Amino acid sequence: MMGFAKQGWIGKRASLVPLLGLIFIFAECRNDGKETVEVINFSAAALNDYQGTYAQDKLNKAFAISPDGAYAVGHSFPSTRLAAATALLNCNARVQPGQLECIVYDINGQVSASLPLRLARK
Repeated sequence: MMGFAKQGWIGKRASLVPLLGLIFIFAECRNDGKETVEVINFSAAALNDYQGTYAQDKLNKAFAISPDGAYAVGHSFPSTRLAAATALLNCNARVQPGQLECIVYDINGQVSASLPLRLARK
């Protein structure tokens, strides 16, 4: 998938077309209503929880965060999948209208998010 820097646009399909010895790249684009996020800033409270309480939580844990400040933790679940789903659900419940949705940032102490991200506003 080929991305473009313009907010809201993402490459859907790219194809190479040789023409007179040159290669041109054509991409089919669509406006998907999402924004590219290249940095996730932790609020002081989120950073304190992530480095403190969350770091000490038992396994099968997940940390979800929104670039706009909402965050939530799921821990001590039977599986990491349930921990991640719970953290994401609780985080998105804290997102206010107009703010960016949450992502699962960490699972069991390992960062699971890779930047840049494409996120929608609530």
